[in-house]
Amino acid sequence: MKYILYDLTRFNKTLDDVQTDEDRWLYLLKNAGSSNELPDFDDNVIAQAIKRLLVKTASEKLLKEQAKNMVLTEEELDYLASLKVRARDEGRADVISVMQDVGLPPEKIAEVKARLDALKK
Repeated sequence: MKYILYDLTRFNKTLDDVQTDEDRWLYLLKNAGSSNELPDFDDNVIAQAIKRLLVKTASEKLLKEQAKNMVLTEEELDYLASLKVRARDEGRADVISVMQDVGLPPEKIAEVKARLDALKK
């Protein structure tokens, strides 16, 4: 696996200096929090990213949907707890814990558990 890190404080290109795709994305990332007018560079992908970044332009419905997806329901928390108990009883507590720790959604955890169960048969 390879990681590339950028220090955005060192990215000092002006809008007129931006030439490459990499420059466009770095410009967007650096200026997203400080400007309401971001150029989309005639690029549909960047235009969609800007729409998602600008919370002020988000509809109430979109904001509620995003907030809902950020919080687990009581039912989901109960389900995760039951998976954890069963996994502990079956000697797989570490796997379930790791999946929860990395933020895997409950349905993905259930899918992994089902696959592990199938391997045991």
